[in-house]
Amino acid sequence: MELLQLRYFIKLAQRQHLTQTAEELMISASSLSATIRKLEKELNVELFERKGRNIRLSASGKIFYKYISQAQALFDTAVTEAQRSRQSQTLLIFVENTHIWAGAFLDFKNKFTNIQLNITPLVDFGQLIEPFDFYLGNVYNVTDNKFKYHILFKPEKYYVLMSSGHRLAKRESVSLNDLKDETFFSITRRLTHVNISI
Repeated sequence: MELLQLRYFIKLAQRQHLTQTAEELMISASSLSATIRKLEKELNVELFERKGRNIRLSASGKIFYKYISQAQALFDTAVTEAQRSRQSQTLLIFVENTHIWAGAFLDFKNKFTNIQLNITPLVDFGQLIEPFDFYLGNVYNVTDNKFKYHILFKPEKYYVLMSSGHRLAKRESVSLNDLKDETFFSITRRLTHVNISI
């Protein structure tokens, strides 16, 4: 028994007209008839009652159609799901700062719904687990030739914001050593209080 025979049988059972079914399947009526006869011979059951040009399902044919049409629906679902699983994939992405990339990740998820993102924060390169797809962050300490990188945007400049009355405000430049005893607030999604010691 072949899948093609079963598909032909289902079409003929639905139309119950040999010529119209053959035209829909784009085969000759004699080829369709021969395929159905072969199926009946394999099953040892008459699936259709034939009277001249008229054809209709036999009692056995109705039972066979009931179950084989369910099997075809299940088969079609299996094919669709298999194709969908092939198209769906997961990207493993390590990031230095998840806050910076949050908007880009959200846009990506909305645009590419079949791709899952596994996003893992990374403190240092020793944590990289192979194989991964991407790392997003600074590459200052990368000396391994197995990595290739592309600059996504120019390095940002870091600023220290202080009131105009602060003791360091009138200076042309400030070093980290000048700031070692100062109290800082780091502005991210929530305000964070930070003490720096060098």
